[in-house]
Amino acid sequence: MMQVLHGLNGNEVQHRRLPEPNAELLPGIRWGSSEYLFTPAFWAAYSWQCLLAGQLPDRHRLGSTLREEVAACMLGGYGIPAEVGLAAYNRLRDFNLLNRRAAELEMREALLAPLSINGRSVRYRFARQKAAYLAEALSILDGAARLEELTDIELRNWLTVLPGVGLKTASWITRNYRDSDHVAIVDIHVFRAGCLAGIFPPSMAIERNYLDLERKFVAFAEAINVRPSQLDALIWDFMKRVGSLAISAFHEFERKAPCRPPRRAASRLPDHQRLRHRSRRDDPGASAAAIAADPPLYPRGRMTSSKLRRQSP
Repeated sequence: MMQVLHGLNGNEVQHRRLPEPNAELLPGIRWGSSEYLFTPAFWAAYSWQCLLAGQLPDRHRLGSTLREEVAACMLGGYGIPAEVGLAAYNRLRDFNLLNRRAAELEMREALLAPLSINGRSVRYRFARQKAAYLAEALSILDGAARLEELTDIELRNWLTVLPGVGLKTASWITRNYRDSDHVAIVDIHVFRAGCLAGIFPPSMAIERNYLDLERKFVAFAEAINVRPSQLDALIWDFMKRVGSLAISAFHEFERKAPCRPPRRAASRLPDHQRLRHRSRRDDPGASAAAIAADPPLYPRGRMTSSKLRRQSP
């Protein structure tokens, strides 16, 4: 039996039909019930609700130039709350340190000074390392030519030559700056959601299989008729807000999943520590093995679904 969704578009009631739960969405992946959290049908229904409510993100850029976007994404990431990363970025931009040849020392001093966030004084983590990486990255960008002629995938791969930038951060920059649907930001939140939906095989890991996970995510988004860039942002926001529920469901998935590879401690290290163990001057395509598991920086939205039920085991 078809699944029927109901939603409000202004004062008008609208309906959408989804295939029955046991129908195949992609080879080996079933739709599942839209009434249960984390199924493919749930994400299709949730995205549709957000569309009707006008809550689908239509702009991802944090900066006005590529240099600013690189800085915004590099200053966010693993171990850095979104509001702290944004505050650090805003400080460097306001001090005019991003669109000119600023010295590493200037950036370091700006990042070391306490930030004021919601009336609280907060210190930025990894200030020295991030300042060093960012100063070098902007210097490399100064010498780069004809980047606008690159495809989204080519630009993403090129960005991985910047110090402190792995495939995930490079994808984040590309998605934001170009509003791209050809790349995906597969962070830990999106990865958990993909595993719970059956999109990602339990044998895969972000650190080893980033490009394969990206391809599967883009195919999934296209199959449920949602732009990958918008679905990525919606999933990150939702998984972040349900917090412990998502983590508990994922741990249950891990216990039951066959052939789940053991976690490696190195995969939880931030970029500035993990990247010491690999060259940043190698071919961009060769850097896929060291991908950060840090969450992307994206403004939080509102939850539109209610009375959600956790997916049955």
